[in-house]
Amino acid sequence: MYAFYSTGEGAHEQHLLGIFLVRDTNGLVFTTGNSGSFQLSPSTYLDIDRMALACRIILRKGEGREQPHLEVIKHARTQKEISDYFLSWLGIEESVSNKELTHHFLEAVAAVPLPVDEETGAQMETGVFREQLANFAMKSPGKVINIPAFEEKFYGEEKPIQAYLSEQEVNIQDEFRFDRQAVREYNFHKFKGQGLYFGCKHAFLVSGEVRVEGEQVIIDNPELAEQIMAIIHDL
Repeated sequence: MYAFYSTGEGAHEQHLLGIFLVRDTNGLVFTTGNSGSFQLSPSTYLDIDRMALACRIILRKGEGREQPHLEVIKHARTQKEISDYFLSWLGIEESVSNKELTHHFLEAVAAVPLPVDEETGAQMETGVFREQLANFAMKSPGKVINIPAFEEKFYGEEKPIQAYLSEQEVNIQDEFRFDRQAVREYNFHKFKGQGLYFGCKHAFLVSGEVRVEGEQVIIDNPELAEQIMAIIHDL
């Protein structure tokens, strides 16, 4: 089944064509006999109560694209990849995962200069920028990253990300669904070893509050030290 719908508002509005899977289901239906009584009859019907969005096609006007851009949806957490049969049925010639798109975007972000902090007028600190980028992504409608909107927020009228992607000939749309784990790991790092496990924001590594001296890991955090001392005191 096909359905036309829109998302977003204003400059970020998108028109999409959704392809939904409607399954044949075997069951029993009530029918009315000649005597007015009800009878149960085996039947095959289309189950529209549990339709699944198979993919959505982003409709763009005036771009003259030979091939439309499709987003294929994975529903089950246990579904590691989309089957080749399904991609062939949709007529997809080349596929790229959300993780790859997110990797390309973060590579572009790392390659261009850091934005300017509006309050100080100085270049934004790396740790602060990473946290704001993660917040921008996680709070975005539909869990997508809109590159023009990202540049407008952090770079004003400049378009360094789009310029870099174009120069490197990276094939990525203006808006894409990002990989949540990749964005989290961009700003928050986790470490474990020999029964120890902890995590910290990237800013703590940059500032030196979490650092390595020889074979020792130093965590310079009075609040954390107070919590650990409280536990040791009760031993």
